[in-house]
Amino acid sequence: MIRYILDTDHLSLFQREHPLVMQRVNATDPQTMAVTMITISLISSFIHLLLLKDWVCSRGFSP
Repeated sequence: MIRYILDTDHLSLFQREHPLVMQRVNATDPQTMAVTMITISLISSFIHLLLLKDWVCSRGFSP
């Protein structure tokens, strides 16, 4: 059963290895955590923008 929803802020802090967030996530059963489609969409959009920026810069244009 899902008991915890990790939002974009939580995932960002986890990625940056924030001590308290790392401790809490690592101590929690993964089966009880989830992320929302909104969070997945935001992360996907951010990755897409980074890739687009790299692609534009690799062709000699500045963003």
